[in-house]
Amino acid sequence: MYKYDLHVHTSQTSPCASMSGAQQVHAYKELGYTGIVITDHYYDGFFENNPSPTWADSMDKYFAGYFDAKAEGEKVGLDVFQSAEVTLASSKKDYLVYGVDAQFFYTNERLFELDEDTLISLVHEAGGLVFAAHPYRGDMTECYPYGNVDGVEVINGN
Repeated sequence: MYKYDLHVHTSQTSPCASMSGAQQVHAYKELGYTGIVITDHYYDGFFENNPSPTWADSMDKYFAGYFDAKAEGEKVGLDVFQSAEVTLASSKKDYLVYGVDAQFFYTNERLFELDEDTLISLVHEAGGLVFAAHPYRGDMTECYPYGNVDGVEVINGN
């Protein structure tokens, strides 16, 4: 049996997380998981609060938790995959983006400035999938599911 958590944040990037990427790996390993997907918050505030001279430097900071988790996962035998939870500045809706590699985020700058349809189209063109993250949580705009999303997060441990 395989057991994966598809929505994990790290304290290096996401303000709601309390554990680093390495700590997350050990916690999930102890719980018997096969792997995790690091979906740190990708939103305008992170990049404004972590200024960098280039977009590549910004993305290196953004992926710090993933890089940490990936290295630790290789040591202890836990699969670690990279993804993102993109919050659009215009709507404050959250989208889990799966199936695109890190280069997608390095190449496509400031995804949080896009509208829903443009983000989803761009991810689809790159071969990825877009899921509505925690769509009915109280602080989210309740209009999911809609449009071209590929799925909806049903259970969120938070």
